Amino acid sequence: MDLPRASRPLATLAVGCLLLTGCGGAAQPEAPPSTSTPSSTTTTSGAASTSPAAPSPSSSSSGTSGAGCAPTGQEVPAGAAVKQTADLDHDGRPDELWLADSTPSSSGGALERRLGVRTASGGVFSVTYTTGSPIPTTAIGQSLDPSTSIVLLSDGRQVPLYAVLTGSGVGACRLVPSLNAQGQQYTFDLGFTGYGSGVACVPVSQGSSDPDAELALYGLLVTGGQAEGDLPGITRTRIELTDGGRQARNGPTDAPAELQGINPEGAQVAAARQVRCGDQGPDTAVTEPTP
Repeated sequence: MDLPRASRPLATLAVGCLLLTGCGGAAQPEAPPSTSTPSSTTTTSGAASTSPAAPSPSSSSSGTSGAGCAPTGQEVPAGAAVKQTADLDHDGRPDELWLADSTPSSSGGALERRLGVRTASGGVFSVTYTTGSPIPTTAIGQSLDPSTSIVLLSDGRQVPLYAVLTGSGVGACRLVPSLNAQGQQYTFDLGFTGYGSGVACVPVSQGSSDPDAELALYGLLVTGGQAEGDLPGITRTRIELTDGGRQARNGPTDAPAELQGINPEGAQVAAARQVRCGDQGPDTAVTEPTP
């Protein structure tokens, strides 16, 4: 069931608590080059733009706009896959994510893969991306706190991280890659390179049952369990986001004793191999349409 974050059910909170106490992980060390690469331009649907990744202070901010993103007059491309997601522009209403393979006139006939947002207030904006994975991409979005919303785009191998920038005025709301210390897009691993296994967002306050609790972003890594009789363990790395999500850095990593020697077929290991953020996960993800 697609619900706004404000209506997160207690069952979903239980999953969050499970992840907090029973899974974790490691994103790649400040993200080596990704197999999923965003274009250098962020665009509104159907119109190319050369806007830089960071907006000018006069046009937008990393905080909440209160009234949601301004209507852009743009439309989601025909044939796009659309799915309700969390409240990404902090106006109290759930928004939508979409994925499309379209051929805008500005590209000279070249096919573009596009990840986009349509807010309840009428803002439509997107970014192009590429990936070497043979499977359709999926995406989930979430508001982590009143000033930070993210989108996680998975190609089954890696998960590039995007920030949803909000602000007042037409064009202020945009979707941009979150950058690591090397200036590359921060990208989680799903076991393809061995740096991680999954992604999770869990309440900042441990044990919180508040459906509006602020969330922290974690990389997950299942370790061990390869030899006969060797049970797996889980480590977790907190991802520190700043500047409204524009910047992402690896925070502390730990491997709690209670997460070592656990059931390889259990819920903790299964959760550590998924991409989930609060009440948004595989069951709420939008999936790229296939030709």
